[in-house]
Amino acid sequence: MRRLADYPAFISEILELTDYLLANLETKTFSVGEGMPVSLEQYGCYTREEVFSIFKRQTADKRMQGSVAGIFNIEELNTELFFVTLNKSDKDFSAETMYNDYVVSENEFHWESQNTDSHQGKGKRFVEQKKNGKKFLLFVRENKKDGFGNTCPFICFGLVDYIRSKDDKPMKINWQTHQPILPKFINAV
Repeated sequence: MRRLADYPAFISEILELTDYLLANLETKTFSVGEGMPVSLEQYGCYTREEVFSIFKRQTADKRMQGSVAGIFNIEELNTELFFVTLNKSDKDFSAETMYNDYVVSENEFHWESQNTDSHQGKGKRFVEQKKNGKKFLLFVRENKKDGFGNTCPFICFGLVDYIRSKDDKPMKINWQTHQPILPKFINAV
């Protein structure tokens, strides 16, 4: 870094480029807030492992063990994390996990629970969100893999609130997002 001081024109150009890029960001992130970790940002782009690190479930010395389903509970925050892939393929998902999840509008998301949830059973926690003070945090990606075969990261859609639901095993639930859903996901509707 000290060597760069010998090249003031280069430094000036880098600062100008940085200012331009910051002024023209397509998506600006900000803290999710509401009791969530400070490092978790609305519209931030994360791998599942990065999310687990933010919630201190994974460190350099401790990795998550076993398979992690689309829902993960953070007990001390009374929060559940939802990991959703919109475009599911037979190759990557079993028939039991081909849930029909999609964006309804700028502030509404349709999600299907695990196929064991019902309104009278474990799914009651969704419906009674206001009563039990539970928080639900939604992470979404369009595809599991990109065109090069790499695992795609999730976008933090942020906190969501229960609106309505129907059916059981799985439950079909509509959620209200606290912040607008990014336009690139709305265009896919």
